[in-house]
Amino acid sequence: MPPSDATIAQPNFAGAVAVAPLLHTHPKLQAHVLRGAIVSAYTSGIVCDDRLALPDDVREGQHRVLTDNDNLFHFEPGHSVRYKYPCTKLKNAIFIGGSGAYNWYHFVIEILPKALLAQMLPAAYADYPLVVPEECRSIPSFAEVLAIFAGGREITYLPKGKYLQVEELIAFDEISTGPDNVKVGFWPEVGDYSQHDDFMRTYVDALRAALLPDQHAQANNAKRIFLIRPGVRRNYNQDALVEIAAKYGFAPHDPSGLSLAAQARLFASAEMIIGPSGAAWVGMAFRQDPAQFLSWLPAEYRQFCSYASLAAILGHEMRFLETTPDRPLKWSGDAYTGGYQLAPEPFERALQHMTGAA
Repeated sequence: MPPSDATIAQPNFAGAVAVAPLLHTHPKLQAHVLRGAIVSAYTSGIVCDDRLALPDDVREGQHRVLTDNDNLFHFEPGHSVRYKYPCTKLKNAIFIGGSGAYNWYHFVIEILPKALLAQMLPAAYADYPLVVPEECRSIPSFAEVLAIFAGGREITYLPKGKYLQVEELIAFDEISTGPDNVKVGFWPEVGDYSQHDDFMRTYVDALRAALLPDQHAQANNAKRIFLIRPGVRRNYNQDALVEIAAKYGFAPHDPSGLSLAAQARLFASAEMIIGPSGAAWVGMAFRQDPAQFLSWLPAEYRQFCSYASLAAILGHEMRFLETTPDRPLKWSGDAYTGGYQLAPEPFERALQHMTGAA
């Protein structure tokens, strides 16, 4: 596919001067034929003999971006080192994997669009199986969303710590990029992010068409929803905020317990969505008509652009509040697991502004 605009939106925090999205060019999308390639479903690095093929964003940012290598390789100054583990051998395959493949957001927004590209390959590749992470077999929502784009191909499921050596592998350029983690002393930066706007919109349209045949009927429900977390990580003062939000018509929902189709219907029907950062924000893709979103992030994530950029290219408005971590954050892994507090007063003011109740 030819190059496309890439709309990169920084989080706009309530009370701060709004920052306009940046516009640059995402390079064309190509398929690459790699011979004798060794892959893990959980890293974007592919080993070919004595070479390591990497996406440009990982190669150029290796001094600060902490990519998942699934113990297949590691970086050293000026070169990389490959670990030698037993590999299952496969004749042909199409690679649908990458860093963060176990995470719902990374899989649906950054990795799965490659399966739609696979549908555009010439007929000579029609019998090549897809190589996907094990979660596509073990987690129902992963399996359901993969089925939309699998195109009837055979599936090879690859668990973490297991590797394939493929005689002829088809791998695609990155469609949407953003770091899974960054190294200690660094935080996400605007330059870490890009996406092929045109293809991402095509992908989202296909996702909606498969799950929401009557999209406008869903949009007319005009719900207000509060995305709640099950309390596995990043615990915060959720109960107090749910109580405040209820005054403005927001009902709590945990999408993780719903089927994919039910998740799609829930988000499609919501004119306003609030909730913490997390993989549940995949759901914004199901909302066709413009909607308003509110989420929250630590100060260190003021240039974390994943959610804001997706909202921007889909025509939604998304704003953020700043959280206070329970303990100082030393790196992005602390932000992923650590608890925090969100002050009730600015939260309520943001809801008043959002709903017109101010």
